This record gives sequence, structure tokens and C-alpha cells, in this order.
Amino acid sequence: MAQNPSYRTTNLARDFSNKPAKKKVLKRYKAAVWTKNERRLVFGFAVGTLIIMLATVYTSVQTDNVLQKNAQTQRKMTQIKQDNDSLRADIQKKINRQNLDDVAKKSKMSQTGDSVRNINQ
Repeated sequence: MAQNPSYRTTNLARDFSNKPAKKKVLKRYKAAVWTKNERRLVFGFAVGTLIIMLATVYTSVQTDNVLQKNAQTQRKMTQIKQDNDSLRADIQKKINRQNLDDVAKKSKMSQTGDSVRNINQ
């Protein structure tokens, strides 16, 4: 049997015309009540996030301190190397053969033979 689409439309039109129009009522938003498990879960995540943030700040502060100490140690090492180089140059200047001969002449010392050796050469 063939269905007549107009038959169905007329019934729907009749049904809608008999019903009174409803007034639209705005419902106010009511916050959902959280369960204990939801509260615990939110509290746990909040505490976890706080701990991670504090750990990140602490780690960055410690990293900065270590970098500053490394830079300070590097400056001290550079200064000590420069001091050592200047002292080495001074030592080389003082143990130079010409300087040793000059110091010997001033002290009225002389090398009388080949039996005296300079062990630094």
C-alpha cells in the first residue's frame, strides 16, 4: 500500500494547532555539585601542578647559581694562569745564562774551569 505524505502532514498540522503556545522560560545556571572523588582529583592535580612549578623555579635558581660559580672559578683560573705565566717569565729571565754571568760578576765570583755546570740547561 502506498503511503500518502499529505495524510501525515495534515495530522501533524492538526496536532500542533490544538496545543497552546508555551512561554519560553529562561533557566538559571546552577553549578553542578561536585562529588568527593572529583574534589579529591582536582585538589590532587592542583597540588601536583604547584609542586611541579616550585620544582621548576628551584631548579632554575640552582642552575643560575652553578653557572655563576663556574664563571667565577673560570675568572680565578684565568687570573692564576696569568700570574703563573708572569712568574715563569721572571724565572726564565733570572736563570738566563747572561743574567747568571752578570750576577756572578757583581758578586765577584767567576767560573775557573769547565768543572762548573749549569744544570738548568
